This record gives sequence, C-alpha cells and structure tokens, in this order.
Amino acid sequence: MKPITLYLIRHGQSEGNVNTQVYYDKNDCDIELTALGHSQSLGAGAELARMIDHTAPRIICSAYMRAKQTASGIYSVLAEDHQPSLQEDVLLREREWGSLRTVVDNRHLKREEHFNFYYRAQGGESFADAYTRVVLFFQWLELRRLRNPHDDSPIVIVSHGEWIRLALMYLDGNTVEYFTVNRKNPKNCVIHTRTLS
Repeated sequence: MKPITLYLIRHGQSEGNVNTQVYYDKNDCDIELTALGHSQSLGAGAELARMIDHTAPRIICSAYMRAKQTASGIYSVLAEDHQPSLQEDVLLREREWGSLRTVVDNRHLKREEHFNFYYRAQGGESFADAYTRVVLFFQWLELRRLRNPHDDSPIVIVSHGEWIRLALMYLDGNTVEYFTVNRKNPKNCVIHTRTLS
C-alpha cells in the first residue's frame, strides 16, 4: 500500500472559545464559528493548497457545526484546483463533557480530576472513551486502504482540540502519562501532518 499523508486540523475559533456562556444557550453540536474562525478556515485551506499537490484530497470532518463550517471553508479554497471530496463522520465529534459543561456544579472537583484520562463525568466521556473512537476511526481508514491499495489521496481531518490530541497520541504512540502532562490542545486551524505508512 502507498503511504497516505494526513492533515489533522482543529476547527476555527468558535463562539464557545470566546464566550463559555454559549454552552448554556446552545447544544454543543450547534456552536458556530466566529468571524475570525471563518477567516482561519480559509487560511487553513490556503495553507493546505500550498502543501498538497494537485491530487484530490478527502476532507473528513466532525458533524458538529463548528467543524463542518471549518471544513466547508477549507473545501471552498481547495475546490479551485484540487477537486476535494467532503464527508462527515460522527466518530470525529468532540469529547462528550456531560455534567462538566455545568461549571457551577463541578467547582468542588479539582482540575486534575476533570482532566484525568479515565475520569468520566456524569453523562459524558472520559478521554479513554473518546480514544476508543479515535482508534475506531483509524481502523476504518486502514480497512479503506486495504480495499483501495492504490489510492494515496491525502486525507484532511477536521475535528476538535481534544480529539486531535488523542489522535496524535495514537499516531505517535504516546503514553497516557505523556498525554496527561502535555495538556494543551492544538490551536484553532493549525495543521498537524502525519503519514500512514
């Protein structure tokens, strides 16, 4: 099989990134990009256009609105010369925070408890749970490669900060301890490149 280049991108700046009150007013899946977030998505598209030759990339995004809007912006730039395809995948969604979204009710928890790899908030997912979705996604990609061994189209993955961190953990073979110590999520619309051999 031919190697495939992966481009992993966190969505652009969202309403929730600048105002946490929006989590009380909207479902997480409905939170949209800010004007800056839309601009960032176009910038990421332009950067990808310089990085990718004229092959047709596959863009796969989370079904959450902010990720779909980011992927749409990237698609609009790449469509000029690259004939990309675009699809949604629910495995790429944000980690389910459950009761952690209700900040007032969780002030008694220490930050390290909130972000322990195995801690599962009521109604939510632990990082370990979300990691399972990451593995399932990459297993699906591998099955697709087995069925299409000559397809080396680059794949652009548009998801969320924690999902991208977990994907990089999986692809780089990092430990839970490394993930726990290195807590920072990728910045909005920064491109992380990896290769599937």
